[in-house]
Amino acid sequence: MSRRLVVIVFLGGLLVAAGVLDRERREAQPAVLGDRQPFVMPVADPAGALSSTWFCPGGSATSGGVADVTAVVANPTDRPVSGRLVWVPSEGVARGVALELAPHSVHVEPARASIDAPFVGAVVEVDAGEVAVEHVVSSANGFDVAPCSPAASPTWYLARGATTRDAGMLLAVLNPFADDAVLDLSFATDEGRVEPPGLQGYVVPANSLRIINVGHHVRRRAEIATSVVARSGRVVVERVQGFDGTAGRAGLGLSLAVPEPGLLWHFPYGLTGEQVRQRIHVYNPGDREALVDVELTADDADPEPIELTVPPRSAVAVDIGETGRVEPGTVHASTVRSANDVPVVVEREFDAGPGGNRRGWASMPGSPGAFRRWLFAAGDASGALDYWLVLHNPGAGAVEVSVRTFGGGRPIDIPALEAIEIGPAGRVEVRLGEHLNRVPLPLLVESSGPIVAERDLYRVGAAGVSTSLGIPLAVVER
Repeated sequence: MSRRLVVIVFLGGLLVAAGVLDRERREAQPAVLGDRQPFVMPVADPAGALSSTWFCPGGSATSGGVADVTAVVANPTDRPVSGRLVWVPSEGVARGVALELAPHSVHVEPARASIDAPFVGAVVEVDAGEVAVEHVVSSANGFDVAPCSPAASPTWYLARGATTRDAGMLLAVLNPFADDAVLDLSFATDEGRVEPPGLQGYVVPANSLRIINVGHHVRRRAEIATSVVARSGRVVVERVQGFDGTAGRAGLGLSLAVPEPGLLWHFPYGLTGEQVRQRIHVYNPGDREALVDVELTADDADPEPIELTVPPRSAVAVDIGETGRVEPGTVHASTVRSANDVPVVVEREFDAGPGGNRRGWASMPGSPGAFRRWLFAAGDASGALDYWLVLHNPGAGAVEVSVRTFGGGRPIDIPALEAIEIGPAGRVEVRLGEHLNRVPLPLLVESSGPIVAERDLYRVGAAGVSTSLGIPLAVVER
């Protein structure tokens, strides 16, 4: 099997100080899809911003917790940065940690160093832009890394989830504001749509974290897509998904929900094989039927798109290996687009089972656009993790990409990763361990044209896979 599936997991606890969370949050920068559908994804504030705030809803901070969480704050700039991280527990009193980041540095903050709670979220605020925050969760079954969110929203969506006998699905809902939020939750499952009475008019108090065990409301479902819609207020929503290995799958996944469906989704990496199952999940939360094309791009093949019809308020999954569009073992990129302008939510799932050189489970949403600069705050190129960077150029012209790291107050060039050329519709995979051995290992990716950047991490000798997009810096490309 050609690489992948290990993830490093840093889950955040961000700033919930009364004065900071009391004020209105500025809107995140929208990506424009075809000049029609606005979409919000985690994008770092620009360099001239006076402050940045990040919200990280999910994780645990107690011995034997289901998803032990760590926050990772990266400052790639040449300026010192100050701020504060506040852990918000599901039970008990919030705890704050002062942040002082030197230029070109990373701050790693485990939740258990400051707080003991069944679950915690985090709020991070710093006095500068171009700072990014990720969080990492880990357990005996696996680990994952996900970006935190730079904004709250009245709506959130997830295309994947499961509450089968071997699975546990939690929703972490963080309300960092001074007013209560009132939510309605609904689920599209393989056995029909479910609107649990206990999750209608669900109240998330001001300045609080609530954990919803989906299995208590939607039992024994193999496929679950989620909608969270606020009657009042705004929140941040994240999924913590675990598989215990009793039915073959083993892994721990962390994923920030998406606040809006979109018309276009990019996934830089794809692979199918005897030990690796790749599925694309498409959720249509709207009231119109969606016609969707799944386009696969491989170096030596140009397969026909996979055409899907997704009914209103329903979800559809397609197993890429079963379509016959690409040969087993063929690495490829995927683009999922709406053919009739009905926005959808899309996730790509990997299930790496026993018998292969990787084992674990991961699911992530795609990117609704391409960007020139990407930042990865968390990373580890060591004997414990196998770190892969995947770069995809979805455009019609060639681009040149450079990758560097930073630490100790200075940027650090990686000579072999300067001036990488990626042709039209091309992709490049980089195994970081072949070029340096460094912990932590943040990455700054800069390109002459818009690209999509993905980080894949695999535990060596144990179950654990993590797949995640980077955090774009500055403006969104059209």
